[in-house]
Amino acid sequence: MQHTPSKQKGFTLLEILVVMSIIAISMGMIVISLNTNDEGRDLHKQVIEFKQLLQLLVDESIFQQRDIGIAVKEDHIELLGFDESSQSWGPLSSSGKESSGNNNKGDTFKNYDFPPFAQVTLEMEDVALFLNPEEDELTQKIRSIDPLKNYQEIDVDEEEIIEPDIYIFSSGEVTPFTFEFRSESVETFYYHVGADELGNIFCIIMPDGELPC
Repeated sequence: MQHTPSKQKGFTLLEILVVMSIIAISMGMIVISLNTNDEGRDLHKQVIEFKQLLQLLVDESIFQQRDIGIAVKEDHIELLGFDESSQSWGPLSSSGKESSGNNNKGDTFKNYDFPPFAQVTLEMEDVALFLNPEEDELTQKIRSIDPLKNYQEIDVDEEEIIEPDIYIFSSGEVTPFTFEFRSESVETFYYHVGADELGNIFCIIMPDGELPC
């Protein structure tokens, strides 16, 4: 009895191209997420933590029906909550009762410090604000020999009024904003993290703007 050899089915050109595309995309993600530069990995970690914080604030505002604010400083952001009884903003408290002045009972949300190795830019309504700027060498020397550097003028009559730069409302609406995180040691990509007016938090890797963080 004679057996005819069976034909072996090979891969088509389309299947090979699909596999090669998947491998290329996977390698790109690995290069980004597992960058050999320690600073690149640290920046990625900081960006993810910042994104999670923003999502937490939006969820807290909606579920607890409380307005939340973000005050943007040069090297950090301060988290604020609106106190209905005093009609004022104070440090954001997990209890829902915002504290004023130095009356901090230890139940406030922790403020976020920008990573010192990153250049952070805030974009709001087509206006860019550069944060955590590095001082040049001359400015640092002048500051170091300034005899009044430790002098702080205190005005007991005027109380500092705290107002947020970004508003997160209990209705879910948010002041649209985008924070850009860059690092000098990572020149191939950077991050955009922020929210749209509907409170949707986004985190994308630039300049392509297609890969999520």
